[in-house]
Formats: sequence, C-alpha cells, structure tokens
Amino acid sequence: FFNTLWIFVNLGAIFLVFQQAGTVAGWTSREAYLLLFMYYLTAPFIRAFIIPGISEIPDLVREGTLDFYLVKPIDPQFLISIRKIYWNQAIRPLIMLFVIPWYLSRINLLISPLSWLLCFWVGLASIIGIYSAYLIISCSVFWFENIWNLDDLYRTIMDISKQPADIFSGFLKNMDLK
Repeated sequence: FFNTLWIFVNLGAIFLVFQQAGTVAGWTSREAYLLLFMYYLTAPFIRAFIIPGISEIPDLVREGTLDFYLVKPIDPQFLISIRKIYWNQAIRPLIMLFVIPWYLSRINLLISPLSWLLCFWVGLASIIGIYSAYLIISCSVFWFENIWNLDDLYRTIMDISKQPADIFSGFLKNMDLK
C-alpha cells in the first residue's frame, strides 16, 4: 500500500511543479514522469536485493561470523549479497514494468528496440556501479573499527549525487559524481 502511495505522492509533486512552470531546466513534465518511473524501476531493486545483504558486512566482521561465509563452497560475496532480501521493495519495479510501457503508449512515444537495449544496459551498469560502491563502503570496516553508520554515509553520497553539479562550489563542484 505504502509503495503505491509514495509513487502517487511523487507524481503529484511533479504535477504541481510543472503546472506552475512549463519546463524546468529544459525538462518537460513528460520527461520528468518518465525519469521518475525509471527511478522506481531501479532504486527499489537496489533496496530490495543489494543493500540488505551488503549492509550486514560490518556486523559480520564485528561479530566474527564472516568466517562462516568464507569457508562455504560458494562465492562468499554472492552468498552475503543474497543472504537477506526485502521482498516488499520488489513490488515497485514490478509495477513499473507495466506502468512504463503504458505511459509511453499514452504519450505516443515510440522507442526503438535498440534504445530499449541501451536503456537496459545503462540500467544494469548503474545497478552494478551502485552495488560496487556500496560494497566498497561496507568493506571499509576491515580498516576502520566501530563504524556504525555506513548506511548513512552511503545515503549521503547518493543524495549528493542526485543534485545538479551547478549547486555545488569548490571541491564538490569539481568532482564527477554522475
């Protein structure tokens, strides 16, 4: 229920913004809606399948139970990654698999098969990149003791990377977070 509610809250926010302004930084409402749908296709997938298992690496190291996974005859990184899955987050991507084609047909936007393939590969590459970044952050517990808020660090980095580079100055403006 709440998954669907948040989708409608964000749709309403986009509607209100674009009702007052025809375009925002060159983006039309059609593009903003499509971007939101693509976000809801990838981000919940990450929250459902990647973050739950990897976020427990610091606890496994602190408690000394990581060795249990290292001696198994399966890749320990894979085993830890799929150890815990939040199935309630997997609902949004499933909904978006139906909403995106419906929306595209509603706005009469035809996308070529090559564009669909490129969209898939870019989405997959972004998920792999986010997985890698989160794994690196989580594995920093091997070098730094008593790191309790790695999830907050990861969320902060992801929030910063969502912002346009023009709002930053100095060091952050020169970093390529995109």
